[in-house]
Amino acid sequence: MSIVIEHLNYVYMQGGPYETRALDDVSLTIHDGEFIGLIGHTGSGKSTLVQHLNGLILPTSGKITVDGMDLAEKDTDRRAIRRRVGLVFQYPENQLFEETVAKDIAHLDAAYQKKKTIPSKTVAANKFNQFTQNSYDFDELEHEILSN
Repeated sequence: MSIVIEHLNYVYMQGGPYETRALDDVSLTIHDGEFIGLIGHTGSGKSTLVQHLNGLILPTSGKITVDGMDLAEKDTDRRAIRRRVGLVFQYPENQLFEETVAKDIAHLDAAYQKKKTIPSKTVAANKFNQFTQNSYDFDELEHEILSN
């Protein structure tokens, strides 16, 4: 399995007043069986790059293929890619927001209760389950939970 990154660009908050270019024309090939280390200063784009490797975020422009599958294609099974490309986060004990998946779900539930949108923990758990099984991105997950 190889991971090929071609002319990858990523802009946070594109078109907004705080637009920030995080990645600028990055190209890289990681060959089957190869281990790499990624080092750089704080804010240099390391985490942003890594989050692209299994489709947690998608490029503003450029292309990423994993074993020949283009991550940006609508019909690409990102769940299958995530089974092949594992990520270890810097602070895995923090999960998304909390220390455990259960606490993450409770956190989401509490956050939305404050906004007067009150999904039950079951609804939050179902949405979280859909996220992990259907390749949702974080913005979609938040939008779907808020809309219930």
